[in-house]
Amino acid sequence: MTAGGTLVVGIGQPFGGDDAVGLAVAEKLRTMGIPACTVPDGAALATALAGVEKAVIIDAVAGGGPAGTVLHLSGDELCERAGAAPVSSHGLSVPDAIALARALGGAAETHLIGVAIEPREGVSTTLGPEVAAAVEIAAARVRALLGDDEAAAGAAQEA
Repeated sequence: MTAGGTLVVGIGQPFGGDDAVGLAVAEKLRTMGIPACTVPDGAALATALAGVEKAVIIDAVAGGGPAGTVLHLSGDELCERAGAAPVSSHGLSVPDAIALARALGGAAETHLIGVAIEPREGVSTTLGPEVAAAVEIAAARVRALLGDDEAAAGAAQEA
């Protein structure tokens, strides 16, 4: 799915607790009329990025600050991490998926809107309170990247 020729994709597992924040943000965007798809992991992300020129990826980020912190990293910043410690908890990291897509001629312009999480034990279908509160902020950041002027003003105030 695309918004203005841009793939918007959330990453996560429905039973992953806070790791499912990418799915929650994608759902929030859909309720706002912004097409967003979801994938379970980095391997599926690499496939989704094939042939896409621009992408906005939403995912949980371990070690990105206190839980609920919303980050924006460019594809170039992420590709510098390819092959290093993964930004994501998925088997094929998000940086590796972007690097692979770029090697195959896609994902020239890529952005990651990440929500910082702290690893939790066990299976859960709910987000922790800090991460749940960040869903609206992350959705506003995505909208700002897509050129939504109202969202850009809101994201700037929340930063």
